[in-house]
Amino acid sequence: MLTKDVGKLLSEKGKRISEASLDAASQAKDSLEEARKRRLLEEGGATVEDRKIIEEALSLEMIPTSLPHLEDAFRIVSKMGTDSEETVDSFVTIVSRIGRIYDEMGREERAIHYYEKLYNYGIGTNNLTRMDLALSLQAGVFTKNGDIANLRRICELHDSMGVDDDYLWSNWKQIVSMESEVRRLEAQNSSGCFIATAAFGTPFDPKIDVLRSWRDTSLQQSIFGRFFIRFYYSISPPIASVISKSKFLRWFVRGMLSPIVLLLEPNYGMIERQ
Repeated sequence: MLTKDVGKLLSEKGKRISEASLDAASQAKDSLEEARKRRLLEEGGATVEDRKIIEEALSLEMIPTSLPHLEDAFRIVSKMGTDSEETVDSFVTIVSRIGRIYDEMGREERAIHYYEKLYNYGIGTNNLTRMDLALSLQAGVFTKNGDIANLRRICELHDSMGVDDDYLWSNWKQIVSMESEVRRLEAQNSSGCFIATAAFGTPFDPKIDVLRSWRDTSLQQSIFGRFFIRFYYSISPPIASVISKSKFLRWFVRGMLSPIVLLLEPNYGMIERQ
C-alpha cells in the first residue's frame, strides 16, 4: 500500500515538474519572440507604438477619411530601413492606397506625387516589380486625364526597364502611337477638318472654327474622342477629295454640317449666322 502511495506521489510530482518545464519553455519562447520583434523594430527605426499605427492604417478601408491615418503611417514607414521585407511591403501598400484614394477624389497631382515616391522606392530597393507597379499607376492617371505627353514619358521609362509588355502596357503604347498619328495627319491639313474644308471651300470658314474648337477642347480630352479623331482622319481625305469635285456634294455636306455647327456654337465658338 505504501509503495503504491509513494509511486502515486512521484507520478504526480513528475507531472507537475513536466508541466512547469513546458510553461517555462513556452514563456522562454515567447520572450525570445518578443525580443526578436523588438530587435526588428529597432533595426527598422520604428517603435512598438509606430508599428501599431502602421497596422491600424493597413486595416482601414480605402476611403478619404482613412487618409490622415495612412499618411501618418507613411511618415513612419518612410523612415524605416529596407532590410525587412515586412517593412517594404507595408511601404508599398500604404503608398499605393494613399495614391488611389487621392485619384478617386480627383486630386490627380497628389496621387502622382505618391506614385513617384513608390517608383523611387523601387529604384532604391532595386526592385523592378515595384517600379513597374508605380509606373502602371501613373499611366492609368495620365490616360484618364488625356495627358498623352506624360503617358509617353511613362511608357519610355517602362521600356528602359527592359520589362515585357502586358495587356495594359500594350494599350497605353497604342494610345501614344495613335496620338502621334493624329498629329501627323493634322500637319498635312491646316485645319484637320478635311470634309468640312472640302464642303465650305476654305479652312478659314467660321463654321470650321467651331468644329475645330470642338475637336481640340472636347474630343481630344478623352480616349474615345481621340479614337474617333484617328478614325476620321484615316477615312476622310479620299472622301474630301470626292466632295471637293462635286458642287452637289459640297452643298449637301454643308447642309448636313450646318445644324451640327449651330448646336456646337454656344460652347465652342461664336459665329455670325448668315
